[in-house]
Amino acid sequence: MNVPEGWDRSIGSSDIVIAILDQGVDLDHNDLASKLVGGYDAYGSYYNGTSDYDPTPLDVEPHGTACAGLAAAATNNGQGIAGVAWYCKLMPVRILSSEFGRIVPVSIIADGIEWAANNGADVLSNSWGYANPPDDCIKNALVQAKTNGRGGKGCVIIACTQNYGGAIYYPAKYTCVIAVGATDHHDIKWALSNFGPELDVMAPAGWSAPILCTNLN
Repeated sequence: MNVPEGWDRSIGSSDIVIAILDQGVDLDHNDLASKLVGGYDAYGSYYNGTSDYDPTPLDVEPHGTACAGLAAAATNNGQGIAGVAWYCKLMPVRILSSEFGRIVPVSIIADGIEWAANNGADVLSNSWGYANPPDDCIKNALVQAKTNGRGGKGCVIIACTQNYGGAIYYPAKYTCVIAVGATDHHDIKWALSNFGPELDVMAPAGWSAPILCTNLN
């Protein structure tokens, strides 16, 4: 990933909050706990009918924890991995779950996006996606975050293109989102990385590189 060379330019800032919109983040992880700010469980709030602010994933859902670690795991602490932007803070926002094989209503995802943008997130990281059709509920939430987030400066929104070897998935396909594809450890496009005219940048990805990451304890 050439991260040490990147650190010569920046190691992030504690003033920057990266929202991880995913299956939740292990709040007690020894490489993440010191980096976390208050998060939100849009999934739990929807299904439980309560304002649940504990975005802890199920034991079988390590994906959000891994994404959080790659972004900003604690560094120079003698354990785990080094996060890329390791001075930044992390905001866990749970919008997905494999629980009972549920297909998550789009209102849950939109709720999580809106909550993050309205509660101090500077960057919205989305390592999820769907093929079609485009959804106005999610798109409107993203546009509002891009327009009104960060106190009117607009949030930076990134999303993966997905890993099926076809056209780019939503939400990466929206123009308000930075679409990120995957390369292998030779800086060559990974065969399964979705690709198309909406692509903005590419970076090494865990399956194709591979890259060490945090996981559930």
